[in-house]
Amino acid sequence: MPDLSTKCATTISLLALASLPGDRTLFDAPLDEANFKTTKGYERRVVDNVICHAVDWDGAIGAEAVFRENGHRSGRLWQDFRAWRKTTPSNDIVDNGNKACALLLKHFGPYDQATSEALANRRALEKERAQAARNLEKECPLSLRTAARDYLAPHLSYTIKIPAPPTHIAATVPPNLTEAPTSEFNVLSPERTVIGGPFSPSATVLREYLAATQSFVDTTSIEAAARAILEKALPLESRLDLLDVKLMVPHLPPIPGEGHPADMDLIHYGALICRHRAVIVGVLLADAGFDVEIVEGYVSRDEYTGGHLFVFSKTAGILEPSADGPDFWRKTASVAHDGTHMSITVDGDTVYKFGNRTELRRP
Repeated sequence: MPDLSTKCATTISLLALASLPGDRTLFDAPLDEANFKTTKGYERRVVDNVICHAVDWDGAIGAEAVFRENGHRSGRLWQDFRAWRKTTPSNDIVDNGNKACALLLKHFGPYDQATSEALANRRALEKERAQAARNLEKECPLSLRTAARDYLAPHLSYTIKIPAPPTHIAATVPPNLTEAPTSEFNVLSPERTVIGGPFSPSATVLREYLAATQSFVDTTSIEAAARAILEKALPLESRLDLLDVKLMVPHLPPIPGEGHPADMDLIHYGALICRHRAVIVGVLLADAGFDVEIVEGYVSRDEYTGGHLFVFSKTAGILEPSADGPDFWRKTASVAHDGTHMSITVDGDTVYKFGNRTELRRP
């Protein structure tokens, strides 16, 4: 009898732990990855008698995320959302989107503290880098730095260096969307190399600069000016290089369950980031009969530009599942096209830049 009591107590303790927000996915086993290697776009599949929604949001064949309907957290979310739709039969996508996001926060939690701090630190670094780039351009304009290098080192060339995409989105963004600032230290490609010397285009730029700042110009003063420009720019450029290195270092804490594909129910409470949240809410709305898209792109706000996944409706605009609510929709202020991709500016001057778009339609 004591043994039976002990077993019962242990079982009750496990069930109690599983009901806590901070549970560690005690009951969900990983889904068979082989079932999702050929997924393209959005598919609803039954795997081991479990209804699963597989989403390929980066355009490459193979699902990046899986959202099951019977997980210990997702099951409760599905039940609550469908129960709400029965008692509140609304065909308004705005209402449905807000409700889906609110339930997402309830069952999967807001960003945990470590993740929030990591993302905030990255945004702070982006702002600092933007200010450092402005300071460099103000003190030593790019044209002068380029001319000084060409004049003093005519046989050298410099290549453009683009920082790695933000670490909080594991996605391949189309190159023409990569508008992150380049390192100012590396400004010329080999095809644009300019031969230096007293009669080169670089000397002309420096001569015009000196003419605007002093009355006498000769070869010696041009060389001295070029050296002074580079010496002045060096600490500013070094600061930019240091910030680039910091931005390339992964900041997010490890996310268990993040494998390929990421299983929403294997990720700890509060650890869902933008791509997970967009998938969950997008699938809920698609299952409810709404035509929505998951968009892989960039978001720019307050001098911060980072990779981002968000939900888009052609009728209602942008839904931001990563927000705190209670209104998760972003009102469109203006729309722009560059011939290939679209960008939407919302109230508050935040810009959403579109990359790969995955349509979610009820199968």
